Amino acid sequence: YGKWAVRCESRAACEAFRAEEVVYLSPDAPRVLEEVDPAKVYVIGGLVDGTVIKRATLSAAEAASVEARRLPVKEHLKGTDPVLNVNHVLEALIAFQGTGDWARALEAAVPPRKRKAGTPGEGLR
Repeated sequence: YGKWAVRCESRAACEAFRAEEVVYLSPDAPRVLEEVDPAKVYVIGGLVDGTVIKRATLSAAEAASVEARRLPVKEHLKGTDPVLNVNHVLEALIAFQGTGDWARALEAAVPPRKRKAGTPGEGLR
């Protein structure tokens, strides 16, 4: 990830970038993030809170009229809670960039304690 352009902004993503460049990552998004597009700006942890507020990031994306996608947790770690910590999302994205394989990336990023027993990679790490 040393080649990634990381930028801290005090403005909202939709104020700092064009709407068509912004993708909110939300566990509630209906569409899966299949590929990482280097021309896009991915918002990770757009809302960080001590409690999980259902649809919060999806609602924020909809209100800003920007795309929302989810990591394919449901498809590759069946039964695992799709709500991940910010660091696990970033680790999954980094692993996916290196492997091009969501199953391997999620297995590497999601800790065993978050996985449902019996899912691929459960107990590995």
